[in-house]
Amino acid sequence: MFSADTSKFGRRSWLTGAAAAAVGVCGPSSLRASPNFETRRLETSGKHAKRFELLIPAKPTKLLIALHGLGESFEEEAGARAWLDRYGLSSSYDRLLAPPLSRTHKRKDWTDDRLVSVNRSLAEKSWAGLAVVCPFTPNFRNVSNRTKALDEYAEWLVDKVLPKALAELGEVAPKLGDRAKLAINGCSMGGPLALEVATRHPKMFGSLGVVQAAFGEHRAKSYAGLLSKAFADAGTMDVQLLASEGDTFVTSARALARELKANEIKHQLLVLPGPHDQQWLREAGTIEMLMFHERGQV
Repeated sequence: MFSADTSKFGRRSWLTGAAAAAVGVCGPSSLRASPNFETRRLETSGKHAKRFELLIPAKPTKLLIALHGLGESFEEEAGARAWLDRYGLSSSYDRLLAPPLSRTHKRKDWTDDRLVSVNRSLAEKSWAGLAVVCPFTPNFRNVSNRTKALDEYAEWLVDKVLPKALAELGEVAPKLGDRAKLAINGCSMGGPLALEVATRHPKMFGSLGVVQAAFGEHRAKSYAGLLSKAFADAGTMDVQLLASEGDTFVTSARALARELKANEIKHQLLVLPGPHDQQWLREAGTIEMLMFHERGQV
């Protein structure tokens, strides 16, 4: 296990961050065209969701499904656009193609040492590019049959969204079934959903990540058990647990890391400075997520 627990920040509750996002304190990043990629607004039939966005670079090496958080789960358009409009996917992509990276604001959401490591990696190997699928992510907390709903949502992603996204990519698409080139990640509420999808369809994905995943410590043992069983059936995935010191759920990430270690599941636990908010994603979190799925541990 690689551990990068760094720089102690005072805790800020997740609820405070979510409330700030809801009233627009964090606000969406400005929309602009980029010469580095195009985005497409797509839709396919589904019981719990229909909308998704697709970020298409010139020569994608892999395809990543990125699930969003609770703050945008109220409406499909907001959810499908969350990574692009609020979480810094567009700006992160542009920054990765123009290294070295530097801080964009005064708050240190990267330690100096971690920023050096990220830039060293980009100097040694240029950013190759990922296509990113951004589907609407429903809130299943209060549904009557959560297990069935999760089954249906996972099937929608695998049977409807992935094939349509790959068709849109055309000749540059990774092959469906090429496990090493398909990845899934989830942020906040989307974190445990990414775990649920990956363990239901472990033969689909070569890497799995969670970013400030919103789940209680008591669920760490069961998630580790699900991953252990899935990996025994389908082979291991690369796994990243990405969190921050000021995130209410950082203790859950550490608990899951301990359980994965106990189950002898290789993984990366990376804990950066900063709170649970969209500014942290735009500055550091989204870049770390993208780099992990494109090249593995940094």
